[in-house]
Amino acid sequence: MFQLTVLLYTLLAVLQFCEGIKYQGCYSDEDGFEDLQDVNPLGHVNDVQECVNLCTFKAYKFAGLRDKACYCGDKFENFCKIDDTFCNKACPGNGQQKCGSSEMYSIYSTNYLGCWKDSPTRDMRNFNSMPFYKATLQECVRLCHEKGFKYAGAQYYLHCYCDNRFGTYSELDKSSCSTRCRGNFQQNCGGVFANSVFDTQI
Repeated sequence: MFQLTVLLYTLLAVLQFCEGIKYQGCYSDEDGFEDLQDVNPLGHVNDVQECVNLCTFKAYKFAGLRDKACYCGDKFENFCKIDDTFCNKACPGNGQQKCGSSEMYSIYSTNYLGCWKDSPTRDMRNFNSMPFYKATLQECVRLCHEKGFKYAGAQYYLHCYCDNRFGTYSELDKSSCSTRCRGNFQQNCGGVFANSVFDTQI
């Protein structure tokens, strides 16, 4: 019975993860210009979930896997899409997944949905104030997920908004979401009337 319960929880976690990200395809940067410029050498742990989670919480919209490295960025328009069979390198962290090849990238969208304008008439209406020592993007996503909301918006150091919709106002340049999270100064938690928005299905 215990083993069955563990199996069901594992299956639910995998399904939840698969809902939140989308495979974009196999791409080559044949022109030598890498749009995915944030390079992270993950080594033997590199796999789809590890790379996508890393890029998500570094607030990038796309993750590209190439052997032992994870590449993050907000666009890959200079890349050329090719047949999936060219991305044939098994991921070091999960042999059942493909991590591009020596010159190709397996590209996925992440759960980061951009920096979005807010106002005193809130775009996302369920408010949570995170304790400063726990104020991270992961904590905001966790709070909204546990409350059953589809989207999480981190704003101005330690505020977290949840809702099942967002986008009443316009999308902003990423620089508008540059206030450091109180619980992790390596992360940006939105800005003044600006939400860093995430899909909670991660």
